[in-house]
Amino acid sequence: SVAKADPPPEPQAEPPAPLGGGENLLRNGNMEEGFYWKYPNHFVANDWQRWWLGEIIPEYDDVRPWRPWHYDGAHAQVYFKWGVPYTAGIFQQVTVTPCAQYQFNMYGRNHSNVYVNHHTRIGIDPWGREYGLYMTELPDDVAWSEEQTYYYEWGLHTVITESQAETITVLTYVSPDPYYTTFDTLWDAGSLFELPPSPA
Repeated sequence: SVAKADPPPEPQAEPPAPLGGGENLLRNGNMEEGFYWKYPNHFVANDWQRWWLGEIIPEYDDVRPWRPWHYDGAHAQVYFKWGVPYTAGIFQQVTVTPCAQYQFNMYGRNHSNVYVNHHTRIGIDPWGREYGLYMTELPDDVAWSEEQTYYYEWGLHTVITESQAETITVLTYVSPDPYYTTFDTLWDAGSLFELPPSPA
């Protein structure tokens, strides 16, 4: 849906762990542990990788003085393009226990004309596949959060699914509707938790 989010909670390192507690399994989920350079001039948060569909490539970057928005800490993963929409995101493969339930959380933010739906969501690939560049399609068995575009404010995306292998892949996704405007995407404060087994 396309709606304004409720005011976000006070900034914190990550969303609270689900009932039962647990360890955040993401590496550099808060984007505070550095960025690396990729051709042509992209900066990607350490332990994350880029993916996109087709030939339209957004520019990946950290926050900058002229683009200073982050949910917590001092950094966030940003990707953007002016005038041309893209379908893209970041992903991370994580070692897990097969046939267990996992909850992936990430705060997202979108900048553009407020009438543009970015179709923003996050997903878990239960088979742990690797994603890449110039892809033609995404697997049809990714578990996705509800689509939600948060305009000029941070909002929480959450998805839960069962792992089918010893690795799962968490990924972010945006695919804005066509419009002649800027298409800015920001991600921060990600977490991944194994959920406790359901009572027998």
